[in-house]
Amino acid sequence: MKKLLGIVVLGLLLSSCAISTAGKRSVTSVIKEGSDKDFVCENYIDGKEFLTTHGLCFTGLAKNYEYDEVNKTELIWNGVSKVFFVFENVNTPMKCKYFNLKSLSGCDRGDGTLRKITFSINEAKDWMNNDFAKAEKEKEIAKAEKEKEIKKQSTSISDNTLNRSFVCSYKFNPSEKSKIKIRGSAATETTAIGISINYSIVNLSSKGAFSLQGSSKQDRAWFIGAKSFLLLGVDAIPYNCN
Repeated sequence: MKKLLGIVVLGLLLSSCAISTAGKRSVTSVIKEGSDKDFVCENYIDGKEFLTTHGLCFTGLAKNYEYDEVNKTELIWNGVSKVFFVFENVNTPMKCKYFNLKSLSGCDRGDGTLRKITFSINEAKDWMNNDFAKAEKEKEIAKAEKEKEIKKQSTSISDNTLNRSFVCSYKFNPSEKSKIKIRGSAATETTAIGISINYSIVNLSSKGAFSLQGSSKQDRAWFIGAKSFLLLGVDAIPYNCN
């Protein structure tokens, strides 16, 4: 009797009857990177991408799981909804060999935390590789920092009202000069090769130093004071400005 009931319950879980997705958020909003398998298995259905009552962590779906013993990663999906969960630091992968009325899944979920949710199986398999994941994470961090800096610059307000002109010579090659005209809240630079660059943010410190930001050329800024620097990305290049 219990065996029959178990089969009935599993059949209901794996049926393809549509369920409403009205008001649902994307699964990437419901489940965050770093979540454990228990959280993923119990909350995935709240994602709007899951259009049917197909399960995710159930005995009948184990054929869709893939474990990479070298990278200690695991790919889990249900074979229907095109949502792929990649877990990292997996020493014990998901094992589904029986049906248990108590757990209603028949799976020992093992360990590991969510590394990435993708909507392509090929992309998911890329993310199972640790070297690939590390490189992509570094790109994401760099992109986030860049966006943060751009936002910071866009919300900055110029506080300078003075007009000044400078000729800035590269410390190690004085013949390389940039001419800078500061006109209140904005500035214009003419480089040694005649390129004109505009700056939309000019601030004046209490010690009389100017900072030029909001450049029309990405990753370029100036600090002009007792010691002056052309800032190119993370590099500070020394100049003498008079």
